[in-house]
Amino acid sequence: MRSILMSNQHQLPKMNLFSLIQAEVNIPSLHLFLLLQVYKVIGIIKRKALIKELADAYHNECLAYCQELLQLQRKWEEQQYIERKTPEDARKQVVTKPKPSKRPKKRL
Repeated sequence: MRSILMSNQHQLPKMNLFSLIQAEVNIPSLHLFLLLQVYKVIGIIKRKALIKELADAYHNECLAYCQELLQLQRKWEEQQYIERKTPEDARKQVVTKPKPSKRPKKRL
């Protein structure tokens, strides 16, 4: 088992961008420059996608908070309307009977 692990350690490393540069593989500088630019663009695209995802998450959260705020505001306005309405209703119920007029009624 140990011999298998030891033999795996002596295998060639995976060839990625950094191992290419470190191993000083014979790549013309123009090709290396283009390869670096490609990886740079890929990184920019990935970061841009992550930023869009984050912006969408914040936007959705903001919309949820706004909807909750509107519901609370409507509830509060309804409650204020009911509180204002009740004293007026109480006055209407306490209305006394109309006083009889002082003029005598005409009889035919």
